[in-house]
Amino acid sequence: MKEKEFNERLQLDDEIIQDEVIEKTLKKSMRKQINGRIYRTLLLILVGTIAFLWGTSLFLDSVFYDPSKRSPYLEDDLEYTEFHLLMDIYVGLNFPGRIYIPIFDAEESKGFGAYEIPAKIHNVGEYLVFDGRATTVFEVKRNRLEMDDVLDATNLVIEIDQFINDRNIGESKEYLKDMYGITPEKIEKIKQLPDSAVIKVMLSFPRTLTMEQTLDFMKNYPESNFWWIGIDTDEFFVKGVYDGINLQQTMGYGLTKECKEKYPSLMLYEDVRKYTAEELAECYRSRIQILLDNPDFLNMMLRSLGDPINVERKKQVLENRLGEATLGPRSIGVCASVTKQDFLDMIEQGTVKYVNIKDVKVSQWSK
Repeated sequence: MKEKEFNERLQLDDEIIQDEVIEKTLKKSMRKQINGRIYRTLLLILVGTIAFLWGTSLFLDSVFYDPSKRSPYLEDDLEYTEFHLLMDIYVGLNFPGRIYIPIFDAEESKGFGAYEIPAKIHNVGEYLVFDGRATTVFEVKRNRLEMDDVLDATNLVIEIDQFINDRNIGESKEYLKDMYGITPEKIEKIKQLPDSAVIKVMLSFPRTLTMEQTLDFMKNYPESNFWWIGIDTDEFFVKGVYDGINLQQTMGYGLTKECKEKYPSLMLYEDVRKYTAEELAECYRSRIQILLDNPDFLNMMLRSLGDPINVERKKQVLENRLGEATLGPRSIGVCASVTKQDFLDMIEQGTVKYVNIKDVKVSQWSK
């Protein structure tokens, strides 16, 4: 090969190598630009998704019921939420023998209109320990409420026919008279109990009593502890389910002056025998009224603890019961922990007609 041809070929090879280098450089630059655009696009998508989810969460939190908000009914220095106050009232109104105890500042927001609120549901007559431990976790999810029992027990259940009334019982439930009636056999079993025995029982009166008559009844038995008054009614959503006045107020709420004026006698902290009949009537009316004045909470409860389709009908029943109470609520019976002697005296004097015995303890000191 001649020298000239060799130089020309060498020069051509150099040009090819340079072209390959340039091509690789261009491809590398293009890949870098493309990858940069992809990374920027992915970052924008990620930021946009986070912003969208954050905005959606804030929107849902603002639209749906927020159980963590502070209560306008309480003094500013108190940290109890509106949910705690209203749940305390709702439980006391509808679940005889159950006491709602909030766990201080333990509610947690999960975002997107969802919250968790730990609480303690306490049974009247059992030892109460303020240990900050929950028995139930209420899960509020976009105006829906679910309950997760931490302990192996159902804390809040609607019980039917806990009281019976000859006027309302009906032929289909005649068997309740045999179940709750006071028989010689039942009296004999009570007499066999030790004198220190305490009987947890729901007592139904022979006839409905006014609040004044109910107070007189309780004053006749000072050794016994009365913790719930069942209110008679002609308004039922489920036949045989009564609401009433909780007399065992455990938590202290510093109510505002405006709240006390609008809802007189809302909370009862003293022994029931220290109140007047009108104060008991006011308490019952105030507790129904404050629930009706908080429709978001009330609707959530009525959907969660029953048939969600009939919420409006349930609210109407509650409004009708309030209307009945304005004429003066009458009691169908009381829940109490009574001494053996008081129980026998009630039966002998005929002041109670039906008894639904829930539990018997050897003494008031028994756990």
